[in-house]
Amino acid sequence: MSRKSDRKIYQMTGIYFLIRNKKIVYVGGTTRWPGRISGHCYKNFNATRFIPCKRSKLEYYENRWIAKFRPELNRIYFNGDFKMVYIRKAEFV
Repeated sequence: MSRKSDRKIYQMTGIYFLIRNKKIVYVGGTTRWPGRISGHCYKNFNATRFIPCKRSKLEYYENRWIAKFRPELNRIYFNGDFKMVYIRKAEFV
């Protein structure tokens, strides 16, 4: 693989899924796959999947997949209760 193709792979934009025992536990959006996964090293997962998409559709698709699968790690703690996170800021790193 050439350096140019390596660089292209590490700049891929899309939706990624963290999976534990065949169950999706987290859905995220990124503009630098697969490097983004290193930021999740503290989460307990044993597989990943990635779906490329245009940057302009990233937030839309991420929210759709979160709504569909309701992953346990896409939750925030608010007022003594866990709530699902659907809407995210438009910054993806």
